[in-house]
Amino acid sequence: MSGSGSDPSDPAAFPPSEQSPRRHRPHEEEQAQRSASHIDLVQHPQEGSHPRPPAEGVESLTGLAAPISFPKVLAAWEPGVSWRAGPPDFGADPEVVRAVVEGERLSYAFLLNPTFAAEVSLIDPLPHQRMAVYEHMLPQPRLRFLLADDAGAGKTIMTGLYIREMLSRRLIGRVLIVPPAGLVGNWQHELRSLFNLPFRIVLGSEAREGNPFVGPASDLLIVSVDTLAGERLFRRLQEPEVEPYDLVVFDEAHKLSASYDSDGRLRATERYRLAEALAGIPTDDARWSLSWSCHHVLLLTATPHMGKADPYYCLWRLLEPELLSTRQAFEQFPAQARRRYFLRRVKEELVTLDGRPLYPPRIATTLRYELSPAEQELYEATTAYIRTTYNRALLLNREAARLAMSVFQRRLASSTYALLRSLERRLRRLDELIAQVRQGELPLSRLHQLQVQAASSRLSDPLETKTADEEESVAGEEEHERVEQEILQLVLAASLQELEAERAQVAGLLQQARRVYEQGAEAKFEKLREVLRDPRFAGEKLIIFTEHRDTLVFLQRRLEALGFTGQLALIHGGMTYTEREQAVAFFRRPLAEGGARYLLATDAAGEGVNLQVAWLLVNYDLPWNPARLEQRMGRIHRYGQRHDSVYIINLVAGNTREGYVMERLLEKLEAIRQELGSDKVFDVIGRLLEGVSLREYMERAVLGPRDGADRAASEVDGPAGARRAGGGASPLWAECGAGGRCGQARAATSASGAGARGLSSGAAGLCAGLRGAGGAPPRVEDRGAWRWDVRPA
Repeated sequence: MSGSGSDPSDPAAFPPSEQSPRRHRPHEEEQAQRSASHIDLVQHPQEGSHPRPPAEGVESLTGLAAPISFPKVLAAWEPGVSWRAGPPDFGADPEVVRAVVEGERLSYAFLLNPTFAAEVSLIDPLPHQRMAVYEHMLPQPRLRFLLADDAGAGKTIMTGLYIREMLSRRLIGRVLIVPPAGLVGNWQHELRSLFNLPFRIVLGSEAREGNPFVGPASDLLIVSVDTLAGERLFRRLQEPEVEPYDLVVFDEAHKLSASYDSDGRLRATERYRLAEALAGIPTDDARWSLSWSCHHVLLLTATPHMGKADPYYCLWRLLEPELLSTRQAFEQFPAQARRRYFLRRVKEELVTLDGRPLYPPRIATTLRYELSPAEQELYEATTAYIRTTYNRALLLNREAARLAMSVFQRRLASSTYALLRSLERRLRRLDELIAQVRQGELPLSRLHQLQVQAASSRLSDPLETKTADEEESVAGEEEHERVEQEILQLVLAASLQELEAERAQVAGLLQQARRVYEQGAEAKFEKLREVLRDPRFAGEKLIIFTEHRDTLVFLQRRLEALGFTGQLALIHGGMTYTEREQAVAFFRRPLAEGGARYLLATDAAGEGVNLQVAWLLVNYDLPWNPARLEQRMGRIHRYGQRHDSVYIINLVAGNTREGYVMERLLEKLEAIRQELGSDKVFDVIGRLLEGVSLREYMERAVLGPRDGADRAASEVDGPAGARRAGGGASPLWAECGAGGRCGQARAATSASGAGARGLSSGAAGLCAGLRGAGGAPPRVEDRGAWRWDVRPA
């Protein structure tokens, strides 16, 4: 080519008319805006990192360059203006130029460092977290994924890492995170503090003032699932000005419940309808119609399958609605293909980089205490009231009576103060009904109608039917508190005489409960004081769980009277997420810096709260819903727990019928743990006892014949125990497959259909039997002397 053509360095070789100006590209402006929004990616130069020339040298150079004048192109350049409008200007602030160049350079860092987001985040990514994000999620151009690792595996961390990486690669721009209401604050805190992602929480009230899904502040949003499913806020999401979101994340995705009727019709909750709309499933219902759908959908849950096939399939339907349009298509979906959409690892599989187990061992023990004579009299009197009221109820109203009695039964087992408060509420209701009947405002026919309404009210006890994170708090009340109020308002009597008879019983019980409470000494609290005074736990943080806020108030008063004022943190469902975060921060703060020593919490702290600063947990009362017990233990038995082991202490009254049954159940679970040599039994308590109502066992212990407690405890003990008591095979272990004697774990955790089917009701999720005939339960040695020694009987 030498000797021909023009010199490209000669400006005359290309006349101005032939010189193509640099075309403005809109996406470059967008990239510049995003680089400016991610200031944390820019590495600022440190003082003294670059040598400076001598001052006289600078002056001489400045003098040489002084006669030359250049237009300030960098400072005055606007989009659409040609770069060749004049000679470049190097007079701009060098720090600004360096920041812009460094930001642009780092925006392509993922090309050389495929784990770039892990390097610029304040996390210590573990092997299973890296594998999930960089091997399973990022390679997919269209992510439709169900991440179902065990609780405490760090699903929030993995989600944040994925979002950070996708934003850095400019593959997404708008993200919507949809968790339960109680977890919105935790999501915002972790994404902001660990990944420097400025997510904003959207409240339902914002829909009145404008559209929170429009504008620059709408790109990274967190909104609770029930708030977004509300008609007013979802209508804002339907407005044409809203740009589509690239990624939607549903936390606790098992709450997106749906099932099929016998005629094949889908029965979906509003939460599931919301997920359908964002996932792009078409609908004829204008209420849930969206003109767009999210390209990426990520579902998070630790319990993808709770023994019910329909809800599990409905989760998969959200991932690929066309491919998995029917249950038959899902059942025939190959296991190999499912691995693209599903990932589940249990705690036993999770290790550190050097191969050590990620979670410390968990030690659970049952501390038995004996009621005082006065407490025992109150227990027997309350039990007699429960039996009398239940037996007096008409057959039509039997279920309503059962609900009302379970309230008293649980509160009696919790604390005298909790029982006292329920008796006061019931007495007020009876007084209102009696006054209305005597004044003629409530005729007997109307009284009968109220009974029918109570029978058809379809009330259910959230403490039994829901987990802690599924409860909703409204106006400072937890859901189970509101339901208890409604249950205590039910009419169980058919005449004025029955109302007066129940009132006399309740009034007598109330006086008796007040006398016991005013004595100031409860056997259970004294057992708790033994734990608090144990020298091994001096200077250690401790968590105390209870189901009832009344018991929490009682514990707060008693502990403050012992001198712990200013050392107690409280969490209950009536608190806002901001108040809850403040309480958690108070408890996490070291004792030397004025942090709380004890955390008193209802089950509102049982999910989504990281409390691994403590390694000692006391169940002041035991939930009848095993899944709630599992959630409580997961607060301290999670990643970040630095103690060599965690201790779970269960307080049980041995000389009560309910305590006897619960004690045998806990012993059985501990025996399973020892036999399997694994803590997995505690991680799957909810699945292990799926389909088993502990409330029924408790009711049979109280309402049944004199040996009802023995029979219920024997059934809990296992098949041989039930046979020794003269009954049939125990429903607890009926589906074990080997009569409760195989001693092997068959945890169904794979993504295949067999894994889903393995988690049926009963104990099919974990073969819970012991080797040998009957599977003798363990015996806790010297419970009263506070020891951890557990060995087979």
